[in-house]
Parts: sequence; structure tokens; C-alpha cells
Amino acid sequence: MNITVVGKDIKVTHDTGGDFTLPDYLPPVSRLLRAECSIIPEGVYLKEGSSGVTAQFGGTAIYTVMWADSDGVPWSTTLESNYESAAVIGQTAPARCMVDTKTENVYCRVVAPRKLSLRSRLVSRILTLAEEETTPDSDGGTYEMQEQEETTVRFYRGLGQDLQATYTEEATIGEDGSPIRPVFCAATVVVNECRQTGGTIRARGDIILVCVYDGADGLYETTKRIPFDELIDLDGMPETDNLQCRVTGTITSLNITADENGIRADIIYDLYAEAAENLPVPITSDAYSCTMPSVCTYRDASFLRSVCCFTGNVSVNERSACDTSSDDGNVCAISASAIIEEAEAQRGKVILTGKCNGNALVTDSEGLSNVQFSVPWRYEVSAPDVSPGDSLIVWGGANVTSSSGRIDKSRGRDDRLCLDLELSVSATIFSEKNKRILASVKVDGDKPLPKSSKMTVYYPDPDETLWDVAKRFHVPVSVAASGGNTTPDGKPNRVMVI
Repeated sequence: MNITVVGKDIKVTHDTGGDFTLPDYLPPVSRLLRAECSIIPEGVYLKEGSSGVTAQFGGTAIYTVMWADSDGVPWSTTLESNYESAAVIGQTAPARCMVDTKTENVYCRVVAPRKLSLRSRLVSRILTLAEEETTPDSDGGTYEMQEQEETTVRFYRGLGQDLQATYTEEATIGEDGSPIRPVFCAATVVVNECRQTGGTIRARGDIILVCVYDGADGLYETTKRIPFDELIDLDGMPETDNLQCRVTGTITSLNITADENGIRADIIYDLYAEAAENLPVPITSDAYSCTMPSVCTYRDASFLRSVCCFTGNVSVNERSACDTSSDDGNVCAISASAIIEEAEAQRGKVILTGKCNGNALVTDSEGLSNVQFSVPWRYEVSAPDVSPGDSLIVWGGANVTSSSGRIDKSRGRDDRLCLDLELSVSATIFSEKNKRILASVKVDGDKPLPKSSKMTVYYPDPDETLWDVAKRFHVPVSVAASGGNTTPDGKPNRVMVI
């Protein structure tokens, strides 16, 4: 019987970016306001070589840059850069290889009024899953086998690709009679519910569309929710209708048009379904022969179990340092990302902690400025089967679904930026348990064990099991248990007659 085990869980840090020239229809950069980077992964390729199996992966980094021209008018544009990386993951190809790439930081420098240098540090986590055989090697002899039952995980995946969503809004007119101009737009996929139906996962949620507009009173931000309801086919047929599943999404294209008729957002996105099924697996932990001397070898096996798949919401209300010196500052827009840093097992629950990193666009009498922040968050997940000290593996992430902020105008405070953030946290949590199992059993010698016609009175140790006693005397477990040698719950009596 095969079990699923974790092969490698490694992190790879790599850089991407380049030098970009702004299109002619955009004004030169007078002052850089902010730069962000989102990732669109494109898959994993496994390649065998002399050093082992290498996981090659890549994708597209989408940069959104916002700046002010010489008149103080804000502008933004998107720029693309491809990234590639690789890592050796072992000597044999795994059953499954998963890669999750996130942006750690973004660096933007104005080389010339129309030329930008963009660099970002990416962190990719590679998780490989392998299959191991648990059936012990044997020479074909007759042995008493100690059979037990453990749990292993079977995984399924699915992809809903090139899904489309559209948002329209009637014309928004400024005081001068011209349409209000969208300066910056971003979208995030948030899955609120996912449910299994046979080999299909149904996902419901919202696309959060955030737009920053340049109006008569300055910059302001709006947030719109675009609902979706999609079916995703899995790559196999589960044995049960009780999968633990979750769905995540990626925006692959966002196109905003604005004219006298209104504002239109055309969005293309992908949905990724992951599901896990806990299955019982028989294992052999020990063996012996009743007729011949035998020798056993053992090995440690790692048993993976899906604890839970979840999607939850977190509210973050924190203060952060703000270096603006003006007392008339106002927060007109916030962009932020969230990461999971640690997972701790407690009795009946798992505690997830992480950070929200982002930028607040502040306007005051001196113009526009960008304030960076980093604040902590915490989330509890109910997990009845978890105990303190359990080894946990968390595969997932967090998204910021809404954000707002204000400047505390009280004098004498350094933490003047007040933040209100809403997060959507989605992850699959596994527990890993190591257990000694039987690797092989074989006859040791060519002389049979001596047969005894005598009865032996035996006083077992308090920690001895019925199996231990039967193995000591080379008799079947059924013989050791006969004659009133066990208590009602199957344990050895204080005095046994073998």
C-alpha cells in the first residue's frame, strides 16, 4: 500500500525586473508615488539531470507604477517582466510538485523622466509530495504480522482558466463637465465558499475591484465587489463526497476604459482548486515466526493527514509610523498584501500569524507622499484533532480585501497612521506523524525453534502488550490470549500461563 509523504519543503529567493521606457502618450515622471508587483505563475516543469531532478518554474511579474507629473497630476501604468527560476528537489521525480511565488519587496528608481528601473525580490516555496510503499519485504515464510491502521492523504487539483468578469459604471462627471479619470486600478479574487459535488468543486466569491480616481476634490478610492459562481473539474474521481477543499484565484488581465459613457472593467481570472481526502492505510509494524528464528528490520515512515481546509476573514486595526509632518494630511488610497509567517498547534485549534505590508498614499498641503507600513495579524482555526507540539505544514495565503486609513492629527505621536484592514485567509493544513514500521522480515538460520511441551507461568511487565508476550514465546497471538490470559479490554493479565 502506498502512502503520501512530504519530499521537499524549500524556499528559493530570486530577482526579476528590468529597465522600462514609458509610452509616449504618458507624461514624464516628476515624482514617484508607488510601485507594486503581482505574480501570474505559468506552471512547473521537472527535468532530470546528473545532479538529480530539477523543478523549473516561472511566470510573469506585473508592475503597477504610480507617479505625479510636473503639475502634480497623478498617473499610473502597468509594465511586465518574465521571471524564471529552478531548484534541485531530489534524485527521483515526485508524485506532485507545487510552487507558490510571492513578492517580498519592490524597488523602483527613476533613471530619466521617461525611464524607470524596476526590481523585485520574489520568494518561491516549493513543496513536493512523494509516494512510499509500506508493504515489508519478506522471504515468503509464514509469519505473525502486527497490523495497524494509519491515515494517508490523496490529493486532487483542478483549474478554471480564462474566466471572465465585467463591471460597468455610468459616467462620473466632474465639475468641469469632463469624466472623472481613474488613476489606479487593482483587482483581487476572494473565494467565500467552495463545495464538492462528486469530481467537481463549486466556487463562489467576489472579485474585489479597487479604483483610485482623480476628482475635483483630489484623489479618492472606491471598492466594488463583482460576484462569481464557477464549477471546477478535479483531476480525478474521489472515493468519498467528504473532501476538504479550497479554491484560490489569480487575476491574469485587467483592462479599464473610461469615456463619456462611463467606466468599464474587463477582467480575466483563473481559479485553482485543491482538495484532500484522508484515507485509511494498513501498515505492518512488527513480525515474527512461530517455527523458525527470524530477524526484522525497521524504518521510520511519515504519515501525512489533512487537518482542515478553510477560508476565513480577519479584521486588522493597527497603528503605524507616519513621517508626514503636516497636520492636514489625509489618506486617499491604500494598497497592501498579506503573508502567513507561522502556524502553531494548540489543543483543538491552530494559530496562524503573519504580516500585512503595504503603502498608504497621503495627500496634504505639500502634495502627495507615500507611507510604507507593516502590521501583524492573527487568526485561529478550529482543528479538534490537533494537539500541542504537532508538526504542521501550511499551504496557502492571505489577501487584503478592503482597506482604509486616516492620519491621527494628535501632536506628539509617532504612530499616526491608523489602519483598518480586512483579510481573507485561505489555507490547507496538514499534520505529519512519524512512526516506526516493518521494513523487512526473513528467516535467520536453518534450524527450527525448539518445541516446548511445558507450561510456563509468566509475569508480564506493566508496559508489555499481548503482542510482546506472544513474540517472546514464539506463539500465535490467539494462543497467548487463550486460557483467560487477558483482561476484558484485551490486555495481558498480571499472571499468564503460556
